[in-house]
Amino acid sequence: MNKTILTFLGLISFSSISHAENGFNWILSAGLTGGGETLAETTDDAKLKSGGLMLLQGGGVYSFETSGIQIQSTLGYHFDSVTTSEETADFDRYTFEILPFYNVNEKFRVGIGYLNILSANYSGPFADIDFKNANGTIFEVDYNLNNKAWIGIRYVQLEYIPEKVNGVNIGSLGEAVPLDGDYIGIIVGFKFL
Repeated sequence: MNKTILTFLGLISFSSISHAENGFNWILSAGLTGGGETLAETTDDAKLKSGGLMLLQGGGVYSFETSGIQIQSTLGYHFDSVTTSEETADFDRYTFEILPFYNVNEKFRVGIGYLNILSANYSGPFADIDFKNANGTIFEVDYNLNNKAWIGIRYVQLEYIPEKVNGVNIGSLGEAVPLDGDYIGIIVGFKFL
């Protein structure tokens, strides 16, 4: 995890130094996501899914002006929860993404990139499950609303592997069954500075 954070800070530092000459911008984005396996369900059919629900991100995008290529790097927080009158279950994780884009034209860009999930945790009434850090692939298409805002759709391929249940390491019990974390999402983003 420390290597990931240092790499991200290094990319941001390099891009900040190059800001005036080469097209660096800070970004904020938010999205709604859905998919994956059901982790918990309430009696009124509300479901907690491994691919849901809210994604908040911040980072930077570096634009190579003459080539139409952009490199976007973000840190984020992805979470979902369900609540009844008596109990709550939630699933949260931190994200690190590196997503190269190609600008097809002035309005559309497409990207395929890397996703690293850190500190994924399910907390429910009967179990607290920590998952191993996970790697996934992002496919994203964005529509530029103007020079500073975009809306996009993304598909993420991802698997979570349980590591601890109620604080007990389950690695010694054999190979854990992976949990499908694939999701589809709608993202809205903003560039500034």
